[in-house]
Amino acid sequence: MCPFLRSKEASSHSAPTISGFLEGLANHQKLDLSFDFVAVLQPTSPLRDARDI
Repeated sequence: MCPFLRSKEASSHSAPTISGFLEGLANHQKLDLSFDFVAVLQPTSPLRDARDI
């Protein structure tokens, strides 16, 4: 479960994916959570296999 919601700006229909992504990373940093790697697996790009990841 995600402990926060995206802002109005980052969740609008015209907002680019990167804005929500960066906002999410910033919110996790505020909770003292960090990641070695992150990935965006968009459902609009379904033609991938394990080698692509």
